[in-house]
Amino acid sequence: MKKKIKKIEELEKVVEKVFNTLSKNLKNNSATVISLAGDLGSGKTTFAQNAGKVLKIKEKINSPTFVISKKYNINNKKFPWKNLIHIDAYRLNSKNDIKNIGLEEEMKNPENLILIEWAEMLWKKKPENFYEIKFEYLSEKEREIEF
Repeated sequence: MKKKIKKIEELEKVVEKVFNTLSKNLKNNSATVISLAGDLGSGKTTFAQNAGKVLKIKEKINSPTFVISKKYNINNKKFPWKNLIHIDAYRLNSKNDIKNIGLEEEMKNPENLILIEWAEMLWKKKPENFYEIKFEYLSEKEREIEF
């Protein structure tokens, strides 16, 4: 699925469509991991913020650039996940980094939905239940999202 986004309001609908698709195709033996791939400013964090709206997360979702990882409680019973984990992997570069932030353990829990910005920095071989969303900056007000 490819979608051009011209208004930020359109993104929430795209997020909901992605989550509906994923929740119907889950293998419930591990977390659902979504790689958010794209250049700086292409919409990765904005996608995560809209995920927070769709999942009815009460806290504001900010970029986890400096804290690396943030965990939120999901309050939308429509979806099978109970936790959203948002990770910015830009500064991670080793297997030890993955262990240090607890990612290996979090990936074993099928109640977790994990959004990882810059996931390409972490794995050569993608884990189970791994999906990728690609973001492309087209102009100041337009992005393209591919899922």
